Amino acid sequence: METLRFASCPDYWRNAERWLKQVNHFEGTGIKRQKYGEPDTTKLAKEVSQVVRCALEVATYYGIENRVEAEFSSSYQWLKTRGYIPGEESSSD
Repeated sequence: METLRFASCPDYWRNAERWLKQVNHFEGTGIKRQKYGEPDTTKLAKEVSQVVRCALEVATYYGIENRVEAEFSSSYQWLKTRGYIPGEESSSD
């Protein structure tokens, strides 16, 4: 295994910055829509994917893939039960 030592950390922050720029574009903050036009879902999906990839690299390096998978599953269920996932009904708390 190659040495990580947070070598991907700068990548993570660069990707997070690009992801946040896309989110701001979707939210219409500043002059983003005037300057760049309508937001692009493909660009947003790419940036989200890159942030997740970097986070998974760190998880793999530290051997916590199973814990991360469990956290993703738990988060998905939380979103699903509260109706944040389209086509899913929320439950009463």
